[in-house]
Amino acid sequence: MNKSQLQKLDFLFADEIAHNRIKDAAIQVEHKGKVCFTNYYGASNEKSIYRIYSMSKPITSVAFMTLFEQGKLDLDEPVSKYLPFFAHMKVLVPNNFDTSKATGLEVTKNGTLIMDSKVPMTIRNLLNMTSGMVYPGDWGNAEKEVLDAQTELKERIANGENFSNIDICKRLAECPLAFEPGTGWIYGTSADVVGCLVEVISGMNFGEYLKKTIFEPLGMNDTWFNVPTEKLSRLIKPYTRKQPDGHLEPVSKDQLVWMGQDKPDDKVIFQSGGGYLYSTLEDYSRFARILMNNGTVDGKRFLGRKTVEFMHQNQLNENQMKMYWLADQGYGYANLMRTMINPEKTGNGTAGEFGWDGLAGTYFFIDPKEELQAVYMQQICDGGDANLRRKFRNIIYSALD
Repeated sequence: MNKSQLQKLDFLFADEIAHNRIKDAAIQVEHKGKVCFTNYYGASNEKSIYRIYSMSKPITSVAFMTLFEQGKLDLDEPVSKYLPFFAHMKVLVPNNFDTSKATGLEVTKNGTLIMDSKVPMTIRNLLNMTSGMVYPGDWGNAEKEVLDAQTELKERIANGENFSNIDICKRLAECPLAFEPGTGWIYGTSADVVGCLVEVISGMNFGEYLKKTIFEPLGMNDTWFNVPTEKLSRLIKPYTRKQPDGHLEPVSKDQLVWMGQDKPDDKVIFQSGGGYLYSTLEDYSRFARILMNNGTVDGKRFLGRKTVEFMHQNQLNENQMKMYWLADQGYGYANLMRTMINPEKTGNGTAGEFGWDGLAGTYFFIDPKEELQAVYMQQICDGGDANLRRKFRNIIYSALD
């Protein structure tokens, strides 16, 4: 790679900091098995710890695929084979639906009309976010039902009740789906259920399985669901963009609670497959090498080559793509990650390039054809800046000889 071109990353991030668009950040670029560029900005350094949120999902996917390779499951099996409480799901009644054709009609306490789901949810649905499961929120009927479940669980936990990962997924199964499994795409709690499947199929606690199969073999010593008290000084503080100019300011106490960062060293309540891991730039770069190197890192085999290839082949059909927010940027989706299918829509990249990002703006991509990977870290509660991502991708791709 042209390392003088990569040095332009320093100028880019210096400008972002000078204009108060980022505070602390870190990036590492690797090409053909060698680290070509690493730097830290603001208060970040090689020991800095970040909450990576949804960049936990690819880790969950890799853990799940280790069981897939052992022949312990079939992707087209119903989820209920392993988690029986998913056998009788409810789904929102669509607008203009003939309710005479529905069974199990109910009205929730929020006034939402739901009915029996006629389609069994498969493991493949979970991995591709086509299950109909949603995240909590106030923007839709299904989201409101999950928000109620989340609020209830938080209250019960605050009152001293203990819940296992399976208990929490059981409560999620009581929430209605946004649509029949397989008929659409929506970002939601599917990855959390994948984590529960790992636990049930492996017979091990989900976190312990991650330690055994990924974290310990790779030496990811700073990656876990909380931050030990003795490491708290290494945790990067989150910021928020001050509206309307987009400049940054420290997050409020309420925002810290919303981000789940108010008590980072607390006891872990839920080992989420979809988020809540903490990690470092170096740790996550080590993990990414599994996917970059066709499943093998430093002579240790984590996954087979064909499994890794399968993991980044688009699995969304035309109807599902219409609901997928990155479709207009050239990406499809598979196994809890985006995957490039139309690079002409982005201005850089290669068909087959893949990765994911996190709520606080963390981001990574892997380009198998170019043998290229990059991992980026920041902590801004409003998420990533698409403009900044395009700029640093442009610099990285233009450094290829």
